[in-house]
Amino acid sequence: MSSLWERLRVRWTVLRSRPAPGLRTAKATFAVVAAYLLTAALGVSDHPMVAPLVALRVVQLTLHNVFTPTDHEIQWAQSVLAGFEAAGGGGFALPGGEFVDRPAADRPRRVLEIAG
Repeated sequence: MSSLWERLRVRWTVLRSRPAPGLRTAKATFAVVAAYLLTAALGVSDHPMVAPLVALRVVQLTLHNVFTPTDHEIQWAQSVLAGFEAAGGGGFALPGGEFVDRPAADRPRRVLEIAG
């Protein structure tokens, strides 16, 4: 089993390979603030921790969505690894012109590792 640092490094590598979050981050921040304010305004519970816990759950779901590879990324990783194995573990070129060799094949492996 890999260490915690290795898993974090893998997730960070996948996160860096995605486009800059920008609007997604702004929407997530708005969702957290809105969840907190709505829960507090509705007074759904007398317990003072309900609103922060709802906001925390929104953060957890957002992080899960950010770090989990999409179906498109999983399909890409599977096709790259299939091509890599078909080339006998040697280098080959993707249709877009990107060259995949042994070190470059690690990225799709990490995507599939995170996807489970």
